[in-house]
Amino acid sequence: MKSIKYLLGIVLIFFVAVFFTSCSSSSNSVAPAITSANNTVFTEGASGTFTVTATGTPTPTFALTGALPSGVTFDITTGVLSGIPDTGTSGTYPLTITASNGIFPDATQNFTLTVNPPPGSLDTNFGAGGIVTTSFGSYPALALALGIQSDGKIVAAGQSSNGSNLVFTLVRYDTGGSPDTTFGTGGKVTTSVGSADAQADALGIQSDGKIVAAGTSSNGSNYVITLVRYKTDGSLDTTFGTGGIVTTSVGSSDAGANALGIQSDGKIVVAGTSYNDDVGNYVFTLVMYNTDGSLDTTFGTGGIATTSVGSGTAQAYALGIQSDGKIVAAGQSNNGSNNVITLVRYKTDGSPDTTFGTGGIVTTSVGSSDSQANALGIQSDGEIVAAGQSSNGSNSVFTLVRYNATDGSLDTTFGTGGKVTTSVGSGTAQANALGIQSDGKIVAAGQSGNGSNSVFTLVRYNATDGSLDATFGTNGIVTTPLGFCYALGIQSDGMIVAAGYSFNGSLAFTLVRYWP
Repeated sequence: MKSIKYLLGIVLIFFVAVFFTSCSSSSNSVAPAITSANNTVFTEGASGTFTVTATGTPTPTFALTGALPSGVTFDITTGVLSGIPDTGTSGTYPLTITASNGIFPDATQNFTLTVNPPPGSLDTNFGAGGIVTTSFGSYPALALALGIQSDGKIVAAGQSSNGSNLVFTLVRYDTGGSPDTTFGTGGKVTTSVGSADAQADALGIQSDGKIVAAGTSSNGSNYVITLVRYKTDGSLDTTFGTGGIVTTSVGSSDAGANALGIQSDGKIVVAGTSYNDDVGNYVFTLVMYNTDGSLDTTFGTGGIATTSVGSGTAQAYALGIQSDGKIVAAGQSNNGSNNVITLVRYKTDGSPDTTFGTGGIVTTSVGSSDSQANALGIQSDGEIVAAGQSSNGSNSVFTLVRYNATDGSLDTTFGTGGKVTTSVGSGTAQANALGIQSDGKIVAAGQSGNGSNSVFTLVRYNATDGSLDATFGTNGIVTTPLGFCYALGIQSDGMIVAAGYSFNGSLAFTLVRYWP
């Protein structure tokens, strides 16, 4: 009897000890909770890492449910998802993470792993395999300018024919590349200016969504600078100029606009060229307009500023507006032997900015033959990048030059002495457009030859030194066998849109979208 009482006492002590140990353990334990397992993005062929974190005591371990892309693994101890997704793994991967510490119920969370195609790949969600073409019957149509609206819709501008003459032509596309049927007729708008040829070479989108196209038309005697403004539905904005159209003669000879910018105050500035009878040559020409299309007489002489460069022809093809309101025009002039890249900077009143270069003018020879700038970009730090073409002795090549914002001197940290040239294939190549990404990388777009035809060509450069970005396409270069590329836009999500024309029964507006 005594031994039975003894045994019962031992058992009681054991259960009390276990109870208090359990209580002590539970009081020091914390239920697992996943604190980060948000949707994450990897890129094919690029190393990626994502860490799932969780709280809890004891420290939780993890389990993962769902198929991972080939090349990516998950560590159940550390919660690290890492690896290099194999080629062909792009897409979405629904996953479930479970965190467990063996005491409390498990914590679970769903998330999605997305694998994007490599940078420079065609965006197959756009048009047909990344490409959109828009024909205008049997008449040739060329996209020469591009704008991206705040809602992501894309506007291309250029020229087509009405059967008698060339006309201003705009097409608006939705974010998937389909013509936006709320714009014009089936997404298309054409505008005759006068009774002769007219074409749009530049495009700007105002903060109120109205669209301004600029280019050239004929007044019956000469070509003149021409602007047309459209409402958001593509109809002419009759509050602008005469019925939505403004034409400006410069001097008594030909003039045309090649570039357009919209200032923060809504005023519109265009850059191009006009013939100056006094010097007997074409000269850089800028014209400033008020928001109603009237000439801004506080700018230059009656709204017009012209600049003769050297003793030969000078033409502006590109335009940039600095954060301080100063205006930079870029193009080409002649140094007596060759055409050279030429920049002119103007104050807000249209007078040359004499702190820039020599009297507001900077000229740059690249190589020993002709060179010119067709596009211009201003970086977030104010540095100025011009893009175009020069000769390597055999063929023309993509050419970029970067200038210091303060005085227009060459930025010697960029390329070789401020200059970068890129051969594409074994034929001619030239950059016609330029975009600067949010990460500072520089994208130049134009065309090159593939031995048989001209092809859309994009080249991406690192922001720091102008070296080719090897993560983009093949060693920084992407070609698409289509035709001629003249315009470039970078969407808010980083996607790159190039526009020009290709042969689709006849020459047709052509847009291509690429992964960044």
